[in-house]
Amino acid sequence: MDRQTFDEMSEHCELYTGRPWDGTLDHLVGANSRQSEAIEILNRHADWLRDCKERVERSGTRWSTSSCRAQSRRDGDLAAPPEWIGKLSEELTPDRLLSGFDE
Repeated sequence: MDRQTFDEMSEHCELYTGRPWDGTLDHLVGANSRQSEAIEILNRHADWLRDCKERVERSGTRWSTSSCRAQSRRDGDLAAPPEWIGKLSEELTPDRLLSGFDE
């Protein structure tokens, strides 16, 4: 293994486990598992957001992350993300995307 590959693996492990690669296969497996969990969470959130966006638009309301969260609460959507996820989503979403995907 060359130095660049080692450094890349170390960065990957540090990102997902909080510490540089210790050279073990177990550490790489742990980092990859955490990465897979993060991807699964993001995919589920994206699916929820897409479905909720469709419900908001059917109701005649202009879509935004706030209206999406409000619609989810009105629908009694048990899969609704916690408030902190919605707040973080609003804070990190560029302004041009807050008013809808089509703009």
